[in-house]
Amino acid sequence: MIWCLSKIKEDEVDIFTVETMDGMTFAIPFENGKETLGSRLISCSLVFESMLRNPMQEHYHKRAKLFDVECQTFMNFLYHLQRTDLKVESLLHLRDLYVMADKFCVDKLMRMCAYAMRPYFNFQNVGDFEYLAHRLADKYLLELVDSYKAQNMEADASTRPYDEEENVIDSGNAEAQETERESNFDFYQ
Repeated sequence: MIWCLSKIKEDEVDIFTVETMDGMTFAIPFENGKETLGSRLISCSLVFESMLRNPMQEHYHKRAKLFDVECQTFMNFLYHLQRTDLKVESLLHLRDLYVMADKFCVDKLMRMCAYAMRPYFNFQNVGDFEYLAHRLADKYLLELVDSYKAQNMEADASTRPYDEEENVIDSGNAEAQETERESNFDFYQ
């Protein structure tokens, strides 16, 4: 389905401007009756569709400020809209794109990012991925984590040197760390 911002006359282009948290702006074009980057943006994200179809500030001003999305993350998002695949340079960029996909309800991209994060799993960081999956209520990423743990944890534990401090069952550190996580938790992060 091809969407447009407003009633655009034939051969006219309408622009929706997106500004990232670091001040970079992107002009997203809409053209009547044609598939554009703008129509792809709206068709893949219920959040952007709501912003632009309902009487919201973004609809009237044809502008959105993404206070928690960096320029690189939005560029990776636009790349995905144009090519339907991923182009990320690091795990951090991949994670940021995954979180953005969650915020803007781009389920296909979120799933692609989760799958692309799988090769980065290791004994030291699998808990971080598990925490992220729980935080975003992503069953697919959680399944990937569980699958990794089932396949690798026994082998990883047997090859890793034993560390007494790390293996203390009741050190009280886990509770303190969880309290710290909760106090630093930002729902929109």
